[in-house]
Amino acid sequence: MDAWDILIIGIAAYVAVVSLVRMMASRRNELINQVRRQLHQELGEPHERREKEDRDAA
Repeated sequence: MDAWDILIIGIAAYVAVVSLVRMMASRRNELINQVRRQLHQELGEPHERREKEDRDAA
């Protein structure tokens, strides 16, 4: 292998790693948004919850 082969393999490896990191970050953001939506559905909006607590206390 000469210098050009090593350079091409290095560039290909860099592109592969960068692509994988971007895909993983995108998937992480999707999962975080999904969990947040589920929490909002289960717990309700914080503002609504506060109003309900105020009514119960009175």
